[in-house]
Amino acid sequence: MSVKRTLETIHPLAKLAWVVNTSVVAGVMSTPRQLFWLATTIALAFALFGGSSLRKVIKYWRILLTIPVLLFAFHLFLYPLAGGQSQRLLFRWRFLHITTAGLTDAAVYSLRLFCSVFALVLFLATTEIKAIIVSLIRVHVPVPFAYAIYLMLRSIPVMGTEASAIAQALKTRLSGRVPLAAVWLIWSRYVFALVLIGVRRAEQTALAMDARGFALRRRRTFLWESRWSAAGMLFLVGNLLISWGLILHM
Repeated sequence: MSVKRTLETIHPLAKLAWVVNTSVVAGVMSTPRQLFWLATTIALAFALFGGSSLRKVIKYWRILLTIPVLLFAFHLFLYPLAGGQSQRLLFRWRFLHITTAGLTDAAVYSLRLFCSVFALVLFLATTEIKAIIVSLIRVHVPVPFAYAIYLMLRSIPVMGTEASAIAQALKTRLSGRVPLAAVWLIWSRYVFALVLIGVRRAEQTALAMDARGFALRRRRTFLWESRWSAAGMLFLVGNLLISWGLILHM
């Protein structure tokens, strides 16, 4: 087995536990320094063991960067002003302002979200989605719950494709440079169209599941299923030790 493909061959449940643990650890961390080092360990693990999955990760760059950046800007400029020496005013223009407390909280909240989304994106880029539901059922997770997790993860790349299609459709309807006053209108139409498409796809999925008698109690076989390995156990244990060690020693 090539070392460069280790992350792709690790058991899906080990990587799913890694995503959950990373999100929990990010939520517990309270300083930007801790979260920065957590993001660094995620990036380092992917650089060493991610193999040929870089192209798959690049496809999710909008999800990976847009939401954390918007969250950072929201907390940075709209953080409530309060008296005391704990927050010092650094910048102010009309209703926008930057304080030391707002800068710290903005960094913490955005880095928490970035770490969680980063781990999820790497999980999707290095895991065969159909292997997840098989692995969950094998450990006696109820089929409806396992399939709900599968659909949630499967919808992320699907909605990513839909988002690109909507963006291209909007570009073809715009002539030349967009005025600054129209940016908000275009952005709201983009989000509104994406939400409507998501609702429609969810309804279509529900109708398809209902038509096929989904979740009836019956035994089934699997064409292929993942196997636990020493690499998977080492990856999971190493992640637990490193991520929680960052909290205890920083």
